[in-house]
Amino acid sequence: MLTSIMEVGGLKEEETYPYTRKPGECKFNPEKVAVRVVNFTNIPLDENQIAAHLVHHGPLAMGLNAAFMQTYIGGLRRQGVLHS
Repeated sequence: MLTSIMEVGGLKEEETYPYTRKPGECKFNPEKVAVRVVNFTNIPLDENQIAAHLVHHGPLAMGLNAAFMQTYIGGLRRQGVLHS
């Protein structure tokens, strides 16, 4: 995902490029982006390594594939299994 954002030149704000639900050509203008992604790093899942990365590199932004959350109704979810 971040690689795709880097390739197109960034992201625009909703106000300047609203979702219209209509078919048509993309009208994205990279000169009017609100944010650019110039680099990213995948960090390990180990909490100690995440903490070490935070200490050495500063604040972390996180992204996740939320497809599995579409059916979430409550409880704790671990490795795709729901625990009530």
